[in-house]
Amino acid sequence: MNKFVNFVCVMIILISLTFVVRNINAAFPVYCIDDEDCYDLCDYPLIEICTNYQCICLNGSISGSLN
Repeated sequence: MNKFVNFVCVMIILISLTFVVRNINAAFPVYCIDDEDCYDLCDYPLIEICTNYQCICLNGSISGSLN
């Protein structure tokens, strides 16, 4: 019984770590109409855009390399 409980605890920790490593956003979605509705949503290197009426964060460095 003890081994089973330990196994379950280890599995919970490993699954939660995969969510952290994959950077899954577990927050509630922010809905928008324009890009201006997505103010102060992301940290510095990321930029906020409104797509499909939902705010998302994109890497700001890729926006200039799409030429």
